[in-house]
Amino acid sequence: MPLMRRIVSLWASASLVQRFALTGGVVMLAAAAILGMWVSDRIARGVIRQSAVNSAHFVETVIAPIVEELAAADRLSPGAIRALQEILAAPPLAGRVVSMKIWKEGGRVVFATDEALIGQSFPPSPALREAWAGRVAAEFDDLADEESLGEAALGRPLVEIYTPAVAVWSGRTIAVIEFYEIADALAGEIAAARRTSWILVASVMAATGASLIGIVGAGSRTIERQRALLADQVRAQERLAQTNAALRRDIQRASAGVTETNERYLARIGADLHDGPAQLLSLAALRLDSLEAESCPAARAEQFAELRRALADAMAEIRAISRGLSLPGIADRPVTEVVRRAVEIHRALTRADVALELPADGPVLPRARLIAVYRFVQEGLSNATRHAGGAGMAVALRLEGGRVTVTVSDRGPGFAMPLAPDIPGLGLRGLSERIASLGGSFAIRSRPGAGTVLHLSFPADEEPDLA
Repeated sequence: MPLMRRIVSLWASASLVQRFALTGGVVMLAAAAILGMWVSDRIARGVIRQSAVNSAHFVETVIAPIVEELAAADRLSPGAIRALQEILAAPPLAGRVVSMKIWKEGGRVVFATDEALIGQSFPPSPALREAWAGRVAAEFDDLADEESLGEAALGRPLVEIYTPAVAVWSGRTIAVIEFYEIADALAGEIAAARRTSWILVASVMAATGASLIGIVGAGSRTIERQRALLADQVRAQERLAQTNAALRRDIQRASAGVTETNERYLARIGADLHDGPAQLLSLAALRLDSLEAESCPAARAEQFAELRRALADAMAEIRAISRGLSLPGIADRPVTEVVRRAVEIHRALTRADVALELPADGPVLPRARLIAVYRFVQEGLSNATRHAGGAGMAVALRLEGGRVTVTVSDRGPGFAMPLAPDIPGLGLRGLSERIASLGGSFAIRSRPGAGTVLHLSFPADEEPDLA
């Protein structure tokens, strides 16, 4: 079983051309062996038959007239026997024919150079039956029959030829002449013919196999290249799927963060309204209650003044909160104009000095990204005003490598960045999540005593609105 598993493993790891070479080689070797044996046998039979026909014609011409008396008798006369013995002893048959038999129908020997066989009967061989049918038959070095034991004892290659003796007037086969001819030269011819046939078959099979292996090898290399390309594409698709999954998780986190930030914004707005305008309005309501019971004109005047101040302060805080929530008209405006507008509004509200660096012209970003840029500049300048006292505030917009980058910096006290990848401050955290959800990048760089730099970057060539 381990050997079988090893073979199966080797077969599974083999290339197409290796499998074809192994399988095709076995099949071609078997086919070559079968075809070679068949071709060599056919060639040998042809050579033997041609030699037999030539010899039979000579023997029939010389001997057939002698055995015509068998048409009317069952045995040869002494004169015919003596004539046959003299012919076999004289050239040219004496050097070629080592033995001869004459058969009557039924397998009975009426003449033989081995006189012990005369009068005996043997089962007719296929070649003998073929000769009785009127055809010359021959067998090469096949001396297995009982009546051929004497010839087999000679130990030389012999061709056994059967030729029919035909009556002149009736055309009937009256006897079969069998003779054994020395076949040393014929054996060489047959061996050469067989070698030639084997070489020819082997050459054809080798050329065919080499051609097929070449064709299959080219196909196998093409398949391997395509398989490698497909594997590369599959790996690329897997990497893309992993990237998409990571992006999907980032978007989900950003969306969840935006939702959480919105809730925090709402909570902060609620807290601002509760701690500011709501407290002032509560104070005004108390003053109204006290005014109803106040009878002194001077005291009433003073309480009216306090009421007006509380209402004025409440209105001022509500307007301040509203200004932080509202946006100027920025749709379909170049990003340079949006950045300039955010800086001008901050200057007008705070009377602070802000350095501004803008290119001559800028692209029109999708509306959601323009809003993110505006909020980024607004939040960055607000933080610089609150935490850095407005020192060295600067805003820069640049177009670099197909991206829009905006930086807001100050020269305030700065702060130590947290070790964890967490963005300090509710406003900045919300901005970071919004920018990430729109396909941009956000970064903070700060250290104690070195000020703070906020960095935003968006692709400049994407048209669809990602909001």
